[in-house]
Amino acid sequence: MNNDFGKVDLLIRKRSIKRLIQLSYMTQAILVVAAINNLLVGAVLSPIVLFCVFIFLFCIPWLVSLDKYSVAVKVLIYSITTMLGFLAWQGFGIFDPALIGFCTVLVYSSIVGSKKLLISLITIMSSTIIIIVITHDMSISYNFTNKQIYGIATDTIIALASVGVASWLLHSDNLYIINELNKSHQKNIQTKLEVEFNATHDSLTGLYNRSAINSQFSSICKQCKKEQSPLSILYVDLDNLKNVNTKMGHVIGDEILITVATRLSDIVSAQYICRYGGDKFLILLEGDKSQSEVIAKEILLSLSEPIAINDIEVISTCSIGIAVSNESNHSFEQLIIESDSAMYKSKHTGKNQFQFFDPIYYQEFNLSKKIADSIIDSISNNDFELHYQPKINLETNKIQGFEALIRWNHPDLGSISPVTFIPLSEKNGSIIELGQWIINEACTQTKKWVDAGYHDFNVAINVSSVQFHRGNVDKLFRDILEKIQLDSKYIQIEITESLLLDDNESDSINLSFENIKKQGIQLSIDDFGTGYSNMGYLKKLDIKYLKIDRTFIQNIQSNPQDLIIVKAIIQLAKNLDIKTVAEGVESLEISKTLKELECDIVQGFYYSKPASPDIIEMCWSLDNTWIISN
Repeated sequence: MNNDFGKVDLLIRKRSIKRLIQLSYMTQAILVVAAINNLLVGAVLSPIVLFCVFIFLFCIPWLVSLDKYSVAVKVLIYSITTMLGFLAWQGFGIFDPALIGFCTVLVYSSIVGSKKLLISLITIMSSTIIIIVITHDMSISYNFTNKQIYGIATDTIIALASVGVASWLLHSDNLYIINELNKSHQKNIQTKLEVEFNATHDSLTGLYNRSAINSQFSSICKQCKKEQSPLSILYVDLDNLKNVNTKMGHVIGDEILITVATRLSDIVSAQYICRYGGDKFLILLEGDKSQSEVIAKEILLSLSEPIAINDIEVISTCSIGIAVSNESNHSFEQLIIESDSAMYKSKHTGKNQFQFFDPIYYQEFNLSKKIADSIIDSISNNDFELHYQPKINLETNKIQGFEALIRWNHPDLGSISPVTFIPLSEKNGSIIELGQWIINEACTQTKKWVDAGYHDFNVAINVSSVQFHRGNVDKLFRDILEKIQLDSKYIQIEITESLLLDDNESDSINLSFENIKKQGIQLSIDDFGTGYSNMGYLKKLDIKYLKIDRTFIQNIQSNPQDLIIVKAIIQLAKNLDIKTVAEGVESLEISKTLKELECDIVQGFYYSKPASPDIIEMCWSLDNTWIISN
């Protein structure tokens, strides 16, 4: 923008110089004509003076060549003023037509000169008129008295001063208008540039945004393809930004994004970086696989460094997927798809690492996408069903309750494990609808069993942390229990201990737990011991059951460390008056060992696989006796 205005100023200056030289040549031509005219009438002095001025004006082009434009202007103006004054003095004095030229000089000087130059000209012209009046040949008869002549001279001076002042004021107004127009034009250009910038750049990080990808990145891809040079795309996805936004607020999250953008720009030029989404970045590299690997390692190292924000250190690692161009995937769109699938693989195999694209990743990615996209439809089509796995009281050898476990028989893909589709549903948000369906279905089935005469049992329902983030889990249970008239003592909610760790500062989570407790629904901690156990919440939330993860149970007889851990958990629970549930019991020997350790409840394939309600009722008597159905 400044360059545009500089070009305009340069053009104006060139035109002003051109006009100045033209005026000097025109003045010289007038001087020649005037000199010839004076020679014809027999004058001697006038042609000599006019010729001298003629010669003097040749210095104007010379001054311009020396870049002394203002000096050249003054030379021209003073030369013309002197010439006009001399012609008037030699002619008819204050009645000489030459004095009319003073007005033209004043107008021109107000345009190209300064206020100081204008004042000096008015002074010189006024002095010239006075001198002409005093020194003029009085032998010429004007038919005016001296008093009248001096009056005319005064009027002429006033007229010249008025012309000069008026010219200056008009020119000042013109300059003001031009200046305001320039400001307005500059502001419009600035606004246009800002609009264009915001249309193609991310407002937070200043990097290219998603809308600029096709125009900015595609051209680079085409150029690389034309030159047959290797090209790579790095798909960078931050690992824990969502958790930061939830726990610390979006202001901190934005600061992390800005810092990440800066660190990426320190490694790769910003013109090759795009903020592709909320916590996603695309990086375009002109290089082969080895060069991409070097850059990826630099990025992982840089982003693993803590980010200091408001005296808090936050670490935001990333997962990177890399796609390298070849003859079959050299289109920009294809590279994005491949790098995205590689990133997905990187994130689901440990995070804080990079993976190069492999065709099998693409197949896995498409399969996962198909699964995730069909969850909602499968709820409507009743493709999901709940199976129930019994939990046995080791002291009485009778049914203590069941865990409701979802199963999905996809119409095209067949049976899909919850380990596969639950994380996908949490990622795309369909866990909200799916979780509500599970709650309604499990409570409804429990009501059927109660009405059939079964008592002294409960059904554990797994609730995702995503559902708790919605803040309406307590309402979902209250509404369904009231609707079907089921006592809350028959329902148990299972949560992971990671929820207690991640959301121990969340008011909405705490409120949900408080309302659940008031409703009389019991809480159970699933997979206890596999994460960062939050002991304080075991009592604060009035936890009734601790489920010991199957990884400790399966090798309890052969691994002394697992035995020690299980024994410690059981002892801790007893001290806190919390019952323990061991999952993954697959043999009688493991069951006996757990009974010796005074574990309260067990569940596993030894007693029964998860089964449909019909199968459950075949093995479950009304006195809660369970016939082992493994």
